[in-house]
Amino acid sequence: MSIGGSPIFGIGTPLGSIGFINAIFELKNQIDEGIIPEPDIIFVAAGSTGTSAGLTAGCKLLGLKTKVYPVNVSRDIVVNPKNLIRIANKSIKYLRKRDKSIPDVQVNEGDFDMIKGYLGSNYGVKTVKGQEAVDLVYELEGKKLGFKLETTYTGKAMAAMF
Repeated sequence: MSIGGSPIFGIGTPLGSIGFINAIFELKNQIDEGIIPEPDIIFVAAGSTGTSAGLTAGCKLLGLKTKVYPVNVSRDIVVNPKNLIRIANKSIKYLRKRDKSIPDVQVNEGDFDMIKGYLGSNYGVKTVKGQEAVDLVYELEGKKLGFKLETTYTGKAMAAMF
């Protein structure tokens, strides 16, 4: 704002979630082209619910049977079903306002399954389960392919998958 512009906040906002709706459109294109099958589930770390709201809204908009499993890695006041639904539905409303061909659908609690128990003592704090998942994935694939999960988001989401 000091340089005369208006900031766009992307974390846990409807506008920020639209990129993840777009990711589901890309996924649907790959499904339609026979590149991949429709996934049954998507696990995603949820620190603000913005990502999981967008993914859930995208699945709902496109009629995918894929269920999103947000893994809570932040405080319940931020990561909760009510917040996810609010962001998802505001994202859909934002898109519909600009393009009436966007389906008039509403995300509800049955469209996702929030997973708790992986936060640990606080946001960003390592957990035993998360570290074990990081270490296991590194030994099985990461070392060979040159990647390593981290412990705040991906390690905890992977632990929930296990």
